[in-house]
Amino acid sequence: MPIEVNEKIGSRPTGTRSSEWMYTITGTADHAEAVQALYDDADGSNGTWKIENLQVDPVYIDESDADACIWEGSVTFVPVERKKDDPLEAGQSQYNFDTGGGSQHITHIRNAAHHMVTYTIAGAAEPDMKGGIGVTADGIEGCDIMVPVFNFSETHILPSATVTQAYKGKLFELTARTNAGVFRGLAIGECLFLGASGTQRGDGDWEITFRFAGSPNVLGMQIGEITDINKDGWEYLWVRSERRVDAAAKIITMSPVTVHIEQVYESGDFDDLEIAA
Repeated sequence: MPIEVNEKIGSRPTGTRSSEWMYTITGTADHAEAVQALYDDADGSNGTWKIENLQVDPVYIDESDADACIWEGSVTFVPVERKKDDPLEAGQSQYNFDTGGGSQHITHIRNAAHHMVTYTIAGAAEPDMKGGIGVTADGIEGCDIMVPVFNFSETHILPSATVTQAYKGKLFELTARTNAGVFRGLAIGECLFLGASGTQRGDGDWEITFRFAGSPNVLGMQIGEITDINKDGWEYLWVRSERRVDAAAKIITMSPVTVHIEQVYESGDFDDLEIAA
């Protein structure tokens, strides 16, 4: 009977830095053969771990009957420390992110409480600008501000059987779409798929990088006298204002009369990316 190596049921109690797997080896009376058989079996059994320690002890040895011999083996694995430039192996993934933010042009503050103070010359009356920024008699200039945008990417190794022409077409369709369901902890509408790029390794697996951007949903905004405004992260908000005469200040102001929320990106099912965590 050839040498057999069988992992014991429930043999993998995993800690944060190591994992010990337990085995039974049969079919040989030679210790060196038992050790080699266990090494050959365990070496390729877990691609993200490497062998730190391997031990084989006899349970029952009969020199005249190798088939009756039983050895007990244990293998301690530790995580493979992957260098930045090392290629990913099948089953491995790489994650990157930055919170550099994005730029947005706004014409009004989003909450009346955000207006801090107005300074005027003595005796002058200043009208309520209704949250407008850079208000003139002809319009509202507004300003550019930094807004929170969570940019992140994921690199996954996918088998060639998954990356078909139809799958590539699905990636194309999902590009510039927002998440129809919760994705990577981001609520519906907060994540925008920016696209993917992939390279095939010869005729084998594909290394594909998926890029995303997250923008938070906002609830209960106030612009001018308009309250309870809700906007999903990647929807577009714009304000229509009208000229109004402030008799006391003898000046024309621009006051918001409507706030519009527009869906500028379609939504999509990110499960079709085939990269579920």
